[in-house]
Amino acid sequence: RRKPRGRVDVHVHKGERTAEAYYALEDGAWWSCMYEEIRRALPHATAKDVAIPAYTRFDPAARRVRGHTALGGGDVALFGGGSIFTWPSNLGDVFRAFGDARPVDGDRVHDDSAGRGTFWGLAATTMGAALHETGHTLDLPHSRDPFDIMSRGFDHFNRFFTFVEPPPRDGGRPRVIDPAEAARFAPHNATALRAHRWFALENRAFRDADGPRIAYSEEPEGLRVSAPNGLRFLGIDTGGDTADHRAFWDGDAPKEFFLPAAEILGGASSNAHFRVTDSEGLMAAASWASMSPAR
Repeated sequence: RRKPRGRVDVHVHKGERTAEAYYALEDGAWWSCMYEEIRRALPHATAKDVAIPAYTRFDPAARRVRGHTALGGGDVALFGGGSIFTWPSNLGDVFRAFGDARPVDGDRVHDDSAGRGTFWGLAATTMGAALHETGHTLDLPHSRDPFDIMSRGFDHFNRFFTFVEPPPRDGGRPRVIDPAEAARFAPHNATALRAHRWFALENRAFRDADGPRIAYSEEPEGLRVSAPNGLRFLGIDTGGDTADHRAFWDGDAPKEFFLPAAEILGGASSNAHFRVTDSEGLMAAASWASMSPAR
């Protein structure tokens, strides 16, 4: 929860059920349960909440983790808390945590370190994954960029903060990090976040009228976007991943924009899904299949 001046609210919420009752829920039902509990306990019209359950437990006998998931959407991200013993406790502790080459005992804890088997690897993957799920609460889809936070790039979250990566548990030499292989929000997602209301200056007053509209154009065939407040971002997704985007930050934001069908995924527009954001942070979404006439 963001407070004025960019600070974050941290709350300890006592669950309405027992740990065993939460363990019995499928992931989707568990997320829905937590969503409703958080809304009742911490009502806030514009909050984004990241829930880290304290009852995540690794069962050594069964070799499975209980109370663990990675889900995000709407206003809530839910990520298991079994790895937070490796996380830095404050900014001053970040370098120590991401340089901690101690091995993780996979017989005692859930080793979710992308095969690296170390404290630093576990911290990198799980902190990155929690950020990934938070990205979904900010309307970001998955990405095809291998180092994007919205892909498995979250495994390399540590590289954003350090210059050298310790070796994994199976040995090797420390690795000097190539900036091109550090975790990041790739241009399509960084542009979407730039246009998002959550990343606007906090003293800005928003206009809530005249949001953007997306429509199919038959002649010429393509996509028409009407944005009375000015268009800032157009995302083109397919198969749940961002495939292309357009950014409108240089000069005045256009109030009308046309994208020919031939330029939508190389002409393979039938599976395309579109997201747009205007200068007021208002959004609209539509799919090509839902707008275009049946073939």
